Parts: sequence; C-alpha cells; structure tokens
Amino acid sequence: MILRMGRAYTARIPVTVRDRNRFIANVFAGWNSQQRASKDPAMPDRKINDTHIEAGTLTYTLPLTKEQIVKGITTQNPERRIGATVYLGLTLNYETGSILWTWRDFLCGGIPTDSLKIFDGMTDVEMRAEAIRNYDDHERERINKFNKEYIRANTHRAIKKWSREGSHPQHTIDIEDSALQIAKMNLASPCVRSEAERMVKVAEEIEASPPANGPIFP
Repeated sequence: MILRMGRAYTARIPVTVRDRNRFIANVFAGWNSQQRASKDPAMPDRKINDTHIEAGTLTYTLPLTKEQIVKGITTQNPERRIGATVYLGLTLNYETGSILWTWRDFLCGGIPTDSLKIFDGMTDVEMRAEAIRNYDDHERERINKFNKEYIRANTHRAIKKWSREGSHPQHTIDIEDSALQIAKMNLASPCVRSEAERMVKVAEEIEASPPANGPIFP
C-alpha cells in the first residue's frame, strides 16, 4: 500500500524502511484489532486560502448584482466594498496542463480586474509565483492527509479480517481493502513550465508566418 502511495505523486517518491516503520506505527497508533476498523475518509474540499492569496484591494464598491437586486438587497456585502481584500487564485486544467487565473473576493465571488489595486511592492510575476507555491503547499498537505487516512482505514479492515481468521500461513488482502483509490497529487508548478514552453512555441509559430502587409483601404 505504501509503495502504491509513493507512485501516486507527480514525482515518484521512493519508499524506505523508515517509511515502512512509520506506516506500521501510524496504523496501530491508538488502535488495535479488537476495535472497529476506520471508515474511508472523504477527500477534504479546497478552501479559498488553499487556492488563493491576498493580492490587493478593491478601489471602489462593486455594483449590486441582478440576483441581489431581485432579493431586495440595497447595500453591498462587506467583501465587495471599497478597501476589501482581493484574492488572486488559480485553477488547474489537468488534461491540458494549463492554469486559469482568477480574481475573487473572500466568498469566492468574481472580481473585475479594473476594480482592484495590487498591493504595493508586489509585481505580477511575484504574486503568481507566491500563488503557485501556496497552491502546491496546501495540495501536498491535503493529498498526503487523505492518502494516509485512506491507507490506514484499508489496513485496519485487512487486519481485522486476519484477526478473525487466526493463524494462517499467508494472509491475503481482499480487493476492497487494497487501497486502490490512492489520490494522485497534481501540482501547479509543473504546469507553469509546460505552459510557458507551449506559449514560446506558439509565439515562434506566429513570428515565422507574419501577416502580409496589404493596403490600408483595400
């Protein structure tokens, strides 16, 4: 199971004897075969601070949306008023390896780019690099926590079955206890390089075939 977990990451992680010993210690921490086996965990949702960073403030209060007006709301919410913090975030397209950048308020509502001011001293490159590091750090923590709990639950179920079977020359692990749904870790940083290389090729392709100069008034 821990070998399968090591293969689940973008960069393969070698599994050592130390990892094995830690795995066994984790399995039996506060648990024994006389107790109930753990249930499979639910994948934790990403929070706004997992995918976004504070990057600026609103320069004016945003107008009410149609939905707010229909509901009879007459005052804009605090997170969409002048001076409120604005967040730069990203979403990954795993199939294309591309990144979608978005500006949002604290409740994940979209923010128009002409309504914000970036924090002083923060450049466009720096804030995107910080956002990517923030995304990857939280994604590692999220996936690692899920996979550890998931493997622990599967191991508990297998051990419970072994304890009921008693001594056996070679215990087997049933398919439903084999931890086949290890979550894969998809980080943003590898996408940056691949997307940059792709856009360089696009630029080269365009420059290699410049448009022909024609008359201004054909």
